[in-house]
Amino acid sequence: MITRLKRWIDIDDIEFAIIGISLVLSIWLVERLDWWYDEAFTATLARLPLADLLRATAQDVHPPLHYLVVSLIAPIVPGEWGTRIWSILCQGVAMLVLRDVLIRFNLKPAYRLPILALICILPSELIYASSGRMYAQLQLLVLLQVIAVIDRRWWLLGIATTLALYTHNYAVFYSFVIGMAAIIIELRTTCANPMPVKYRRLKFVDFNPPASQFRCIFAALGIPILLWLPWVIYGIIPQAILARSGQHWIQPVNPGQALFTLYWAIQGTETSAVFVPLTFLFVSLGMILAIPSAWRAKQYLLIALAIGPWLLACLASLFAPLLLYRALIPSVPFVVVLIVMAIQRASKPYRLIGFGLVGLSLAVGMVGTMQGYEDLARHTNSLDARTPFEPGALVVHLEDTTLVTFAAYAQPGVRNVILSGCPENSGALGPVVRQAMGLGSISPADLPQKYYLVGLVGALSTACHQEQFNRLRSGSRTMVENSTDFGIRGIYDIQN
Repeated sequence: MITRLKRWIDIDDIEFAIIGISLVLSIWLVERLDWWYDEAFTATLARLPLADLLRATAQDVHPPLHYLVVSLIAPIVPGEWGTRIWSILCQGVAMLVLRDVLIRFNLKPAYRLPILALICILPSELIYASSGRMYAQLQLLVLLQVIAVIDRRWWLLGIATTLALYTHNYAVFYSFVIGMAAIIIELRTTCANPMPVKYRRLKFVDFNPPASQFRCIFAALGIPILLWLPWVIYGIIPQAILARSGQHWIQPVNPGQALFTLYWAIQGTETSAVFVPLTFLFVSLGMILAIPSAWRAKQYLLIALAIGPWLLACLASLFAPLLLYRALIPSVPFVVVLIVMAIQRASKPYRLIGFGLVGLSLAVGMVGTMQGYEDLARHTNSLDARTPFEPGALVVHLEDTTLVTFAAYAQPGVRNVILSGCPENSGALGPVVRQAMGLGSISPADLPQKYYLVGLVGALSTACHQEQFNRLRSGSRTMVENSTDFGIRGIYDIQN
C-alpha cells in the first residue's frame, strides 16, 4: 500500500502533513482548557524575580531551565499561551528530529509512516505537547542526544545533555542509557571484535586509537555532569532527603505500579473502568511480543531507549520514590517503534490483529482525552479558578493545589492564603517555596468574620485537614461543590 502511495504522493509531504496535524490538535487542546495545578505553578514561577525562581525550584522537584524559558516568553505572550506555546514549538521540532532518527535507523516508509502517525496523535504526546510543562522540551533534548550519537556529533551531545539535565531530573536516566549506547557503538565501530577475549598491552585486539572518539564521548558526557553538580548540591540532595522522609506524593514502587506507570506514559489518559484493563492488557501484550522480536532482530539500541530509563527509574525508586509516568514521555516514541516494527514483521493475519488492537487502544485513548478535556473545560469535576470574588476578599485554601491555581488567576485586591495549623500534606510545597512564590498563610485564630474557603480533601489529605474542612464549611453557603476520584472539593462563602 505504501509503495503504491509513493507513486502519487511524496512520502516526505505525508510525514510533514502528519506532524502538522499533530500541531493543529495541540493548538486546539490549548484553547480548550484553563491552567491545571502544575501549569499554574509554572505560570506563577515565571512571574518571579530570578532569585526567587531559583529558590522555589530548589525545594521543588524540577530543575529551573524550563521555568526560565517560560519567564522570557510569558511577558510577551499573555495567559495560557504564554506557558504553552514553548511546549508546542518543542513538540513540533521533536517530531521533525524523530523523523530524522527513523530515517537514520534505515526504516522504510512502510515502517516510518505508521510510527510517526501513532506518535503524533498519541494521547500522552498531545496532552504534554499542549501543556505548560517541561516534558516536550525534555523529549526534544533526548531525541537530539540520540541523533548526536548516531551522527557522532559530540558537541551536540554535550549541549543537549547539559540542557536536559537542567530540564528534568529524569535526564540522568536517559543520559546514562544514551551514553552507554554511544560507548558500545564506538567500540563496535573501532574494534573488529566488540567483545574481545585477547588483549595486547591492555588494549583491545584490532583497536584503532587514532580513529576512535572516546575522548570526545567522555568530554560530551563528563562536562555536562560537572556543569550539573551545582544543581545536585542545591536541588537534588535536598529533594532526595525530602522524598525519603515521606513528604512526597509519589508512593513507594511495586511491580504493579511499575508496569502501570509505563502503560500510563503510553496511554496517557483516563478512560472507563472497563477500557483501562483492556488497553493495559493490549499495551502489555504488545511490549511482551515486541521486545523479544526486537532482540532477535538485534535492535538492542531501540530496546535500551524504550525501557532503559524506566528500568533505571524503578531501581532508583527502591531508595526514594520517584517513578513518574510523565517523565517517561521521551521513551514513548521508541516503545511505539518497537511495537510497530514487531507487528510489521509478523505474518499478515497477525499484522492485521496487531494494528487492530493498536487502533482500538488509540481510539479509546483519544475518546478519553477529549472527554477529559470537555469535563475540565466545563468544570464538571474541578473548581473554576476564575470564580469572581469582590475586591478585598480573603480566599482561604486548605492545600497547595487550589492555592497555586487560584493565585495564577489573581484578581485585583483578592488575597489567596493557605490555612496553617495542620501537618503538611504529602507533596505539599512547603513554607520555603510558598514564601519564594509570594504566597502567604493564615492561622485559624486569625480568620476574619467573612472570608471564602476553597477546600479540597482526598487521599493525600491529613486527618487534621479533613477535620478543618468539615468544621469550616459547616453552616457556610456553598457556592459550588463536587466529588471526584481525588476527593471532595468546593468553594464556600463563610460569615461567622
